[in-house]
Amino acid sequence: MHAPDYQASLVNLAASLRTIAGAADNRGYAPLVLPSAVQRARHIILFIADGVGDAIVRRHGGMLARHQLTRLTSVFPTTTASAITSLYTGVAPTQHGMTGWFTWLRELGSVATVLPFTPRHGGASYTEAGITPRDIMACPSIFEGLTRPGHVVNPFYIADSAYSRALSGPAQRHAYRDLDGLIALLASLARGPGLTYAYWPEFDGAVHHGGLAGGDDKLSELERALEQLLDRLAGLDAAVLVTADHGMLDTAPQHILDLADHPALADCLTLPLCGEPRAAYAYVHADRREAFETYVTTQLADRCELLPRTRLFEAGWLGPGRTHPQLPHRVGDYLLLMRENHVITQRLAGERAFAQRGVHGGLSADELYVPLCVLVP
Repeated sequence: MHAPDYQASLVNLAASLRTIAGAADNRGYAPLVLPSAVQRARHIILFIADGVGDAIVRRHGGMLARHQLTRLTSVFPTTTASAITSLYTGVAPTQHGMTGWFTWLRELGSVATVLPFTPRHGGASYTEAGITPRDIMACPSIFEGLTRPGHVVNPFYIADSAYSRALSGPAQRHAYRDLDGLIALLASLARGPGLTYAYWPEFDGAVHHGGLAGGDDKLSELERALEQLLDRLAGLDAAVLVTADHGMLDTAPQHILDLADHPALADCLTLPLCGEPRAAYAYVHADRREAFETYVTTQLADRCELLPRTRLFEAGWLGPGRTHPQLPHRVGDYLLLMRENHVITQRLAGERAFAQRGVHGGLSADELYVPLCVLVP
């Protein structure tokens, strides 16, 4: 098991970018020391390749490996909902309060699917009730207080989502439809001064569906596109930083723990499992806690580690700083941290069965460490 290092994490990368872009503060996090070519660049592009972890880049041994400066840690849990929110706010999960794909929002009385910003059971977005992601995060966008223009570039289907609008703050939002369109858009934006965040999710999607082997072609496609971007940035005062929100590993059917096969455990819960399949939050009846602990430690000890909520805070995995007021309610009574490549799932009414081959969210090295690559034309 590894742990986030909030001196060399995605949050510290965000602090560095705020410093370079003229912010008066780093929201309490130490910036990284970036190469002078990046610090002097008139336009900086942060390219976030979802799921392309450090181990993946090193095994692939391609263009990104040749340009890798160092490796950073993600945040906990190692998932897009938490890590992207940290990159776009410049604070750790302990402050922004986004603790996984499924998050219990006590103030709304609802388990949320965070990034689509809808209840887990589906239906209308919370925005239709007048609630925005800023209401549940209570922290500003990284683009606030900068002295240079900010840009956020997302796939067309999320570019104007409630979550994208909240995280972008005053930055200008842009949409693209394919990787060629993304490269063309970034090259165009780099003609002026600015800080651009660009998000590319296709590797993550391919690996969820087909396992790590299913992402090989996508990673090669990305590296060819980045080579083209460098060519198009020639003569411009620009630099590109490439990183990821998390890494990934493969699971196997025999390592998928379905809560339906453990009714005695499910009967201990007051809410569905929240968080991630690799790091699940369990909300337990007060009078069933002993039974819950006994079941996990005797029946599931080879599959997961059981941690009470207090241990999660003591370990500092969610980060330093002032705690979000709702955070204690967003991490359950216990954390089920899965071992090796095990996952735990719970299928609710109307949901599809879990079918992912590539997974993330836990604290293995493959999930936690992400690359920081520097591309300067």
